[in-house]
Amino acid sequence: MIEYFSMKKINIVVAVGLLFLSPFFALAKTCHVDSAGQEKKSYKTINKALDAGCDNIIVEAGEYIEDIEINSGRISSIDRQATIKGAVIVSGIAGLKDIRIGEPKTTNSNGRTIGVKVENDAKAVLYGVEIFGANIGIETSKNSELIIVESKIINNKKGFYIRYGTTIDIRNNEVMNNKEEGVDVRAGINGKISGNKITNNGESGIEIVMGGSNIKINNNIIRENHASGIALQFYKDNPELGDFLIAGNELIGNDNQGLTCKRPSGGKTPRQYWAKSTKFEYNKVKNNKKGMVHSGCKFHGPKEWEINKSKDGQEKLNKALTVMTKTHKGTSEKEMVAIINQRMRGSDRLNQEEGWRQQEIDSGKKRKIDKIVDDVEWHYNEVKKENEKLLEDTSKIKEFFLGPRKKVLEDLKGDLNKHNSAVESSRTIANEIKIEYIKIDALQQVERIEQYKELQEMYDQYSDKFGIWTWIKGLF
Repeated sequence: MIEYFSMKKINIVVAVGLLFLSPFFALAKTCHVDSAGQEKKSYKTINKALDAGCDNIIVEAGEYIEDIEINSGRISSIDRQATIKGAVIVSGIAGLKDIRIGEPKTTNSNGRTIGVKVENDAKAVLYGVEIFGANIGIETSKNSELIIVESKIINNKKGFYIRYGTTIDIRNNEVMNNKEEGVDVRAGINGKISGNKITNNGESGIEIVMGGSNIKINNNIIRENHASGIALQFYKDNPELGDFLIAGNELIGNDNQGLTCKRPSGGKTPRQYWAKSTKFEYNKVKNNKKGMVHSGCKFHGPKEWEINKSKDGQEKLNKALTVMTKTHKGTSEKEMVAIINQRMRGSDRLNQEEGWRQQEIDSGKKRKIDKIVDDVEWHYNEVKKENEKLLEDTSKIKEFFLGPRKKVLEDLKGDLNKHNSAVESSRTIANEIKIEYIKIDALQQVERIEQYKELQEMYDQYSDKFGIWTWIKGLF
C-alpha cells in the first residue's frame, strides 16, 4: 500500500512537471531601425524590420524614404525625430506614435497621394503623429476604425477623408492649413470629433454627410476656415436621419457661417430632418462673415417666450404683465411684452455664459481622463508582455517545488494596482462632471480600460499556483 501510494505521487510529480515545461506565451519582438547605422543590431529600413517579424519597432532620428505596410504591432520614435517620407498603409490592427509622415509619392487608384491609409476592416491607433504634404492626410476604408490623438494634420490638400462605415475617435489634434476640408466625413459614420483645433483650412473645417451617422462633435475650436466652420450636408442618396450632438464648440471667424445645413445634390429633406438629426448646444458662434447659422438649419435660435410660443411661455408672460401693469401705468401691452422679451433674452445670455463656464470646467476634467486612458491604452500591452516575460524567465522547476516566487508576484501585483488605480481615478473625475453629454463621453472612456482584464487574470492564475513540496508536506 505504501509502495503504491509513493509511486502514485511520483507519477503526479512527473505529469505536473511535464505540464510546466510545455510552450509558453509568444513574446513581442522589439527592434530598432537606424538609417545611420549607429544603433547596434539595428535595421537600416523600417521594411526590413517588418520583414524580420518585429512587432515593436523603435525608429531612431532621421529620414526614411519608403512606403510601408503594417499589419500588426506598432512603430514609434522619440519626439517626432523620425520622418517617413512615404505612405503608411495599415492593413490590420496597428499603432503609430510620435513619428512624422509626409510627402508620399505613391498614388491611389484616383491618382492622389495619401499619408496614412486605413484599409478595409483594419484598425489604426495614432498618437502624437504629424502628417503633412499629402493629397489626403488620412483616408479610411469600409468597416475600419481610426483612433488619432494629439497629432498634427497640416499642410495637406485634404486633412481627413473618412469613408462610409468607419468608426472614428479624432481627439485633441491640430488640423490646420490644409487646402481643402480639414475633416471630410461621408455618411454612415460612428464616433466622435472632440477637442481639436481646426483652423485656416481652405474649405470648411468639418464637412459631414449626415445620413445614417452617429457622431459627437464637441469642444472643438473651429476658426478662420475659408468656408463654414461646420458644414452639415443632406444627400438624396443617403436620406436617413443622423444622430448628431454638436456642443461646446467655438465657431468663430469663418468665411461663411459658423454652421451650415445644405443639400448639394438637391432633393427634398424629410420633414424636420435637421431638427431630428441634430442637438446643438453650448456653442460659441460669432464673427463669421456670413452669419452665425445658415437659414436652412431649423434647430437653432435664441430662447424667447412670446405669447404664441408655448403654454408655459403664456403663463410666464401673464404673470410678468400683471406685475408690470402696476409699475408701468400708461404703457401699452405690446410695449410691455417687448420689454419682458428683452429682459428674458438677457437672462438667456446669462444662462448661456454660465453653461459655457461649466462646459470649460467639465472639458478640462474630460481632458485629464483622456490622458489617463490614452496612457493605459498605449502601454497596457507593453506592461502585459513584460510580465509575461517575467513569468517566462522564472524557473519552472523551482515554482513546481516551492510555488510562485514572491518577487514576481509583487511586481505583477504592482502593475495590476497601477492599472486599477488609473481606472478608479478616471472614474472619480468622470463622476464630478456636471454636463450630461461630457459625463457620458467620459464614462465611456473609463469603460474602455475597465475591459482590460489580462493582468488580473495573469495575477489570479499565478498566485493560485502551489508548490509540490507544500502539497507533499500536507499529506503527512
